[in-house]
Amino acid sequence: NHLNFSLDAEQEALALDFGTVRLDTVLYGPSTRDQSQSRTALGGPAWSVLPTRGFATVTSDPAYQNALNILRSLRITELMYNPAGGNDYEYVELTNTGNVALELKGMAFVEGIDFTFTAPLSLPAGGQTVLVSKESTFRARYGLLVPVAGTYAGRLDNSGETLALALAAPFDGNVLRFRYEST
Repeated sequence: NHLNFSLDAEQEALALDFGTVRLDTVLYGPSTRDQSQSRTALGGPAWSVLPTRGFATVTSDPAYQNALNILRSLRITELMYNPAGGNDYEYVELTNTGNVALELKGMAFVEGIDFTFTAPLSLPAGGQTVLVSKESTFRARYGLLVPVAGTYAGRLDNSGETLALALAAPFDGNVLRFRYEST
């Protein structure tokens, strides 16, 4: 949950009290936009590009590196909404624009369509995959060569909507969040 206050980007102290006993105090600052600050096991400061919902930030962890690579390299490169023939031909194309493979397991669309990558899926450097509305109609039109990652629930709104694709837990952030409009 989000708290109903904001912190000063230059410097601030946070204190945790239990009754009259002070349990902990953290002094932080100055902050860098879109980076979270935490403490190391020894109590020193550590900075991270990825917020981690309270879990330890370990930048050498392969999951952290993968999430950072996803932020830098995963793109939605095509939306097929309002297709000829009806909604069963809709799809969303994802492309890895980077130079390392991306593991997509655990990522989810959190606005717009409903889809979570529940199985491991390594998207190679330069690779593409699609999420489809209905695989049989997609295959009938586009063939068997296009890699399909899965079938999403819901429909792409033909008049436009916001789509958001979020990182897998424990990372707390959207890879992409944008609105498309019908032309």
